[in-house]
Amino acid sequence: AGKADTKAGGGGTGKKAASAMKFSHGDPLALLRRYSMENRLEQVRIKDDRVEFEQKGGLAGPQKQVFDRKTKTLYRSQKGRGEPYQLDALVLFLKHKDANRKEYMSTVSQYGVAFVSTLDKADLVAYLTGKVETVAAIQVEEVRPSLFDTMTAEGKPGEGLAPGA
Repeated sequence: AGKADTKAGGGGTGKKAASAMKFSHGDPLALLRRYSMENRLEQVRIKDDRVEFEQKGGLAGPQKQVFDRKTKTLYRSQKGRGEPYQLDALVLFLKHKDANRKEYMSTVSQYGVAFVSTLDKADLVAYLTGKVETVAAIQVEEVRPSLFDTMTAEGKPGEGLAPGA
């Protein structure tokens, strides 16, 4: 993993690289799936506190879509009954899906990332490699934050903006 992390770097302060990054508010799970299906996982890197998806650039050169590495994805653990997996956990899982369990657990420990449960492995691989279109563990409604909740100055639920209030 260390070799891949340094491939795009050229030393320096990193300010130039940061200006070429495109911070994304999109769906990192869908993007990871697309990179996997296009055999481009070598262009997905965990660097510091972020996950970078390198993109071939046009006239401006290469760009990156960048997510916080702890971004919660739409894929829930325990076949949809558990907590959402974080992006870094899915990246490491996918990159090491063919490693034996001991090697995988060692890598996960080095990065300080939660491991993907063996219960989820088959469905997750099938989804991320494009063998299936969806799985029950992807639960969009339960992961979305409630954007319209408000609080009054007293710390009580507000009125007017919350649906059904």
